[in-house]
Amino acid sequence: MTQSRCPAMKKSRFSVSAALVLTLSLVFLQEGFTYYVSFQILALVTIAILIFLTTYAIKDEKHFFVAFLVFLLSVATTGVVSPNIIDRNSSNISLTVIGILAYAVMIGCMPNLKIKRVGLILYVLKYASSATVFVLAGLIALCEFELVPLLTRESMLQQNVRLIDNFTSAEALSADVEFRSLTLEPPKIDLFYGEPSFLAIVLFTCLGCYMLTSKLVAAIRNGSKYTYLKASFKSYIILVFGIMSLLYIQSLSSIIFALIVIYFVLLKGRITWAKLWTSISYLIIFAIAFLVFSYEYFLYRITQADSLSFYHRFGFLLDIGIADLLLGIKDASMLPDVGIHNGLFYIIAISGFGGVLYIISLLYSVYTLSAPIKSSMFSVLLVLAIMMQNGGVFSPNKVVLFSFILLPLACARSIYSGQRTASINSRHYE
Repeated sequence: MTQSRCPAMKKSRFSVSAALVLTLSLVFLQEGFTYYVSFQILALVTIAILIFLTTYAIKDEKHFFVAFLVFLLSVATTGVVSPNIIDRNSSNISLTVIGILAYAVMIGCMPNLKIKRVGLILYVLKYASSATVFVLAGLIALCEFELVPLLTRESMLQQNVRLIDNFTSAEALSADVEFRSLTLEPPKIDLFYGEPSFLAIVLFTCLGCYMLTSKLVAAIRNGSKYTYLKASFKSYIILVFGIMSLLYIQSLSSIIFALIVIYFVLLKGRITWAKLWTSISYLIIFAIAFLVFSYEYFLYRITQADSLSFYHRFGFLLDIGIADLLLGIKDASMLPDVGIHNGLFYIIAISGFGGVLYIISLLYSVYTLSAPIKSSMFSVLLVLAIMMQNGGVFSPNKVVLFSFILLPLACARSIYSGQRTASINSRHYE
């Protein structure tokens, strides 16, 4: 690739504003007046504007077209035969199916976008992701030290009644706080997300986005040739804050996410530290943090004989057969009472083989696009984590999280395909 000789692009008001809006929206992603008058919609609109201003075409990927067509037919069939499988509470299953397909198209098209202003996309996403890590780490610290009356674990639990997808009453949340006060067991850290695992997936996504965008910026500086990223002091701080926060949250998913980041950053050599002893020192620090914050909880979770959370996410597999995996579930009585809390299984449940093709097509694009920056497995794990965090995979908040991984990979396509890209300026990323 030959780097564009366009004039240096200054940090425009739009790019700075977009980064700030996305940061604010990510922090309060589950907050809003209603489901569609909320921060998740504000973030989705901002992403849509960003795509509109930076994209000139969509690459014609036949594998995605075929996969989506089979997925569409499968979901439509399930909607006609057994609409309760798709949504038990929907008052209009036709609109629900249309919404699912629309979000599925958004997610599937993102890695196939042809970006003409790579610098703008990378600037906005890199700074929004890093700022979100700082803000969330700061909010976790404020909750623990209880410096602000409304920022405590108890108050955060009670405020969950305001969340746009909350199904628990204020009375139940107050009773939970009272019970925990009697047992001296503090509520889990969830900030404004309703559950620790959602807070964890936002942090994991932001750390992943920061690493991917940093690698792409390094590639641009080296004429699209991949080199190991020399981490700056700011990069160290972001990674340390993010990993420490994940370990401190103490949910099984947050611990797994932290270990994944540690592996790909320190052990896999994705970022080359200045000296060997520096790398070892950071590894020791994270090991101590794991032992202090999360080891006891992690040991409890992996040795727990009957984990309700684990059953909610994976128990569904115990009751289905091969035919259900190929054709999708058509008998609503087979669904767990609590619903499917795993987006990967939800896709298969509503569409069978069509969903499998859709997932394979998406992961294939992710794997191939991230190969030039040697992040294929890490990117695949990021996408799978977002998909599996809960059952609501086709929703505005999930589309926003997917965009923080898939849009940088779309930029990778432009950088490594030899296309002429505009507004690439390394000074944005210092």
